Amino acid sequence: MSSEQFILAEQLQIFKSTSYDSLQQSFSSDNIQTELYEITDRLSLAGAGRFFHNSDWEDCIQMAYNFTFLSQKYKLTLINALKTGVNTFSHEFNMFYTRRGNNIDNIQDNEDDPEEYELVEKDIKSGIELLGLMATICLSNSYQQIIANKADKQVLEDGLLSFQTFLPCIIDFFEQNLSKMFVTSVEKKTLLDLFITPIFLFMELEQIYKNTLVKGLLQHVLCLLVKLQNEKVSILNLLTENIAYQSFSINFYVDFLKKLYDDYDYPQLTEDVLRSISNKEFNSKDITGPKNVSLFLVKLSEAVPQVMLKQIQLVTNLLNNSSFTLRNAVVEACGNIVFNYYRKRTLSNDNIIIEHEEEQCSNMIDLLENRLLDTNPYVRSKAVQGIIKLASLKPKSNDQNSQNTILPFQRRKVLWTQIAVRSLQDRSYLVRRYCIKLISMILLNHPFSALHGSQLAESVWRKRLQDTESALEKLNEAINDHAEKDPTSDAAQLMLINEGLGKLKLTIQYYKDALEYINLLNEALDQCCKLISSKNKSEVIESMDFFVLADAYDVERAYVGIKKMLHLIWQQTDNIQSTSGQTTHAQGFNSTTTVSVPQHLVQCYKTLFLTAPEDCDEKEKAAYIAKNLINLTINASFSDLASLERILILLFREKVINNNVITVLWVIFKSFLKNDTVFNIDQIHGSIIIIGMLASEDHRVVSSEIETLLNVGLHDNDGQEDFIMSKYTCIALIKSLPTTNHYNSLVGDKLKENNVSQELMNKISQKLRCYLVKYTENPEFYPFAESAIECLYRMSNEPELHCEQIIILKNKQTFSMDDQNINGFSRIAALSQFLFLIGEMALKLIVYLEHSETQFKKIRNKKQQETIANKDKEKDEELEMISKTTDDDFNDSINFIRENKILLGSDSIFAPYLPMVISILTENEYKYRNFFLQRVASLTLLKFMLISKKICESNLPLLITIMEKSDDPVVRSNCILGFGDISVTFNSLIDDNIEFLYNRLMDEDLSVKNTCLMTITFLILAGQVKVKGHLGKMALCLVDNDLRIVQMSKIFFNELSSKDNAVYNGFLDIFNFLSSHEDIPNEKFQFIVKFLMSFIQQERYQKNINNKLIAKLKTVTSDSQYEKIVYVLQNLINNKDEKLESIIEEGFKPII
Repeated sequence: MSSEQFILAEQLQIFKSTSYDSLQQSFSSDNIQTELYEITDRLSLAGAGRFFHNSDWEDCIQMAYNFTFLSQKYKLTLINALKTGVNTFSHEFNMFYTRRGNNIDNIQDNEDDPEEYELVEKDIKSGIELLGLMATICLSNSYQQIIANKADKQVLEDGLLSFQTFLPCIIDFFEQNLSKMFVTSVEKKTLLDLFITPIFLFMELEQIYKNTLVKGLLQHVLCLLVKLQNEKVSILNLLTENIAYQSFSINFYVDFLKKLYDDYDYPQLTEDVLRSISNKEFNSKDITGPKNVSLFLVKLSEAVPQVMLKQIQLVTNLLNNSSFTLRNAVVEACGNIVFNYYRKRTLSNDNIIIEHEEEQCSNMIDLLENRLLDTNPYVRSKAVQGIIKLASLKPKSNDQNSQNTILPFQRRKVLWTQIAVRSLQDRSYLVRRYCIKLISMILLNHPFSALHGSQLAESVWRKRLQDTESALEKLNEAINDHAEKDPTSDAAQLMLINEGLGKLKLTIQYYKDALEYINLLNEALDQCCKLISSKNKSEVIESMDFFVLADAYDVERAYVGIKKMLHLIWQQTDNIQSTSGQTTHAQGFNSTTTVSVPQHLVQCYKTLFLTAPEDCDEKEKAAYIAKNLINLTINASFSDLASLERILILLFREKVINNNVITVLWVIFKSFLKNDTVFNIDQIHGSIIIIGMLASEDHRVVSSEIETLLNVGLHDNDGQEDFIMSKYTCIALIKSLPTTNHYNSLVGDKLKENNVSQELMNKISQKLRCYLVKYTENPEFYPFAESAIECLYRMSNEPELHCEQIIILKNKQTFSMDDQNINGFSRIAALSQFLFLIGEMALKLIVYLEHSETQFKKIRNKKQQETIANKDKEKDEELEMISKTTDDDFNDSINFIRENKILLGSDSIFAPYLPMVISILTENEYKYRNFFLQRVASLTLLKFMLISKKICESNLPLLITIMEKSDDPVVRSNCILGFGDISVTFNSLIDDNIEFLYNRLMDEDLSVKNTCLMTITFLILAGQVKVKGHLGKMALCLVDNDLRIVQMSKIFFNELSSKDNAVYNGFLDIFNFLSSHEDIPNEKFQFIVKFLMSFIQQERYQKNINNKLIAKLKTVTSDSQYEKIVYVLQNLINNKDEKLESIIEEGFKPII
């Protein structure tokens, strides 16, 4: 192989320049055990001076070249022998220089022969070089074998085991002062490379970093190389290269640098790495490099923030990089560094301020604030997250000298809140979401809790400010009076007075700052009221949590958001985006995005209103919950109550609302007749409302208290009628029936089943009848009458007879009495009541008949099933009788009654009043000019029209006239709603007249326009009306002056776009409508078509529109129309038509 003398340089040259196949001689396994054991014995047992005086080293090297041919058992045998050899030579190296007094230059002063020392030194040197070469060859061969067999897990495991076995001896070897023996740097570098080379090779394997033991050994080795062997440059090159393109090694290198700093007090390598990274330039197409470097910087800022703080200027240089990933990492790293700096000071009670570090931290906080204006939303969101971490810092509770720790943040917290409130209008939901978290975090530790606690009620703070300003004014007056009377006051007294003045002025400023902060919170709450409509679930949940938290701190505006988020209970989970893996925190409970918005809403309301103080007993808890629930009903709209009912049903199912709460509610309700001043009328109303809501889930809440409902809600005390309470009493009575029993008289004898006696049922009917025939001018009578009539139809066995009696009595009351002779009687008011009753009764009769049909079919099907299960003769006969009436016969009978009997029959109770209603509406300008009467009459006509197609057809022109020409916007809105109902009931009658409905989109009254838009939206999306030729008017709503109209229009077109290319199909109609109206400003036109084209992205659809618009260019009649077509062709269509430019260059040519 070579000369008999071992020369490392020659062997390295052979190893590097010759292929493995050439170096690997024919391998025979016959005598491998004997040869291997001979070599391992020499390596393990031979010491310096007894091994390298012959040529046996060639056998050792050859065995190393043939390492891959060995079995795993023999591989480990050879590696262990090398390990033992290295340990032996390390020990002899140490002993040798210990005997020489650690000074190889003074051999001549020792008694031993200098030549013998030189010989021993040479043997040790050659031995360790040979062992290093063998290790390099063996481990390099093992690495190559792993690379060549990537799919073979066993080869990988065997190679890693060999590497792991050898590593400990390298640690012992690197702990020696090798410069004593290897004097020149080249000599030492050559030796170290023998051990470093295989280490660096194996560090390219991802599996290395999954072995905790190997990672620890490698980090130890690298630390020794840097600290003791002066190999910083090679480690630096390795680290900077690997962190850029080996993401799996990033955590390892961060831990290594932390160990190097903590255990070896060596921050220089970390600083050099940062310097290298800051000067590194990445290709614009390189994604992996910036991503990995960013991850490294973030991890490093968490591991050794104190080192990065000293070199922060190097890190911040990366902010000039075009890669937002790097900017993102710098921002996050700055947040981590400042957070760890102040946290360390807080935990250690360290009040020593280093000005340079404080200045650097202050600059980094400024950087975080400024980066909220970065162009990239991820960078902006990281900046907010960094500030959130700082805002979460609190001094230790027993730290009496913590002023230096918290003052920087106290001064900045109001500014941070201001920045966060501004950023709540950011386009990115991520930024908005974290801004809400920041505002919440600052609120948890707000800076105005020193004097009066943590509550932030604006009215309370304003009162404090006014009182303090008054006190200051009085003190100034007293000082002036005293100065006039006694100008010779001593200096001590003046000093006390000035001190008092100073305190009052500081207190006033403190109150003003607190009010400014409260105003910022109010702005944030207003913004969050808008954000709860977001499509992003995490943002919605953060907003809800902020409302809960603000309410806990008594921020008064929070209640607006709490009431508004009620409607989120109807949110569909599928229609809202979520961000997986994100967690939100709020007021004592955590929520993750795996929880739906309705579920989280229920949890919020449970926290807000159903969580009593812990020191309350059961009765106090029940009273607390009942009071809170009642307060939710005060000033609540119809939609608020519907949403609240849904929430309470879910809470009732969870047993959060128990029988004790229900008992308290009944006690409050019963207090009405006792003239008890403990509960006001709003609370009494609220109690029956809540009782009715709970009865929706369990009818037994009400069914056991029907007598109470009648005696209180429908009491007999004349002159004390409370129609609001009576209305909700009727609703509760309806809910006393099981949900399966919609109409009592249709399902056999349900009275006994519901524990309602016939006598009690008659009493209910009698009470309702008495209330309905009462004369009153109270407008609350009308919603009560609606509920009472429904209750009558639901609970009475003969509702039509009761209705007939009511109509007769009310007729007599209205038309037989002389209003000139009765004080307080108005025929108009009586007539309005009467018309409302007959219209509502007629409509409820139709509903009653439709349910009769449904129940008839259910009874028949049920009896058929019973007959099959039990062959009973009597039931067979009954079923046979029922079966004779077919479904079609029953349907025909119902339709005949609707068309010919209810309003047109000679014996109909309603028939005489149809002409009267029409007369009132047609003579509205002269004889019947009362606006309220007109409202009731128009409603009654609409109800009549929903009953009979004949009536609807004959009176449709009158309805259209009223809808267009009535001066009352309420009447016009009601007609629009009725028009929509007729479209569903008698669709064929509306098709030819649908244009009149679209015309109301141009109504001058905002409420009418909004009603029309919602009605048309429902009809189109439900497929009830045709849209061709009319969508242009809907599109104009996109640029309406009212924000609600604009938002509703956008929702409409978003939904329409999901229905079979409906926007594409209607685009040209919309375009023709808009372009033909010269009065539409260009900016509005452009906004509309740009919005609509966002739904038409398919190339073939755009091409079709392109061709049709180009053809239209030749037929336009005005320059304005021409310019609008050109705008769409040039700006909104990905146009590839080569003829377009030449056509446009010709310009507009008027048609002569």
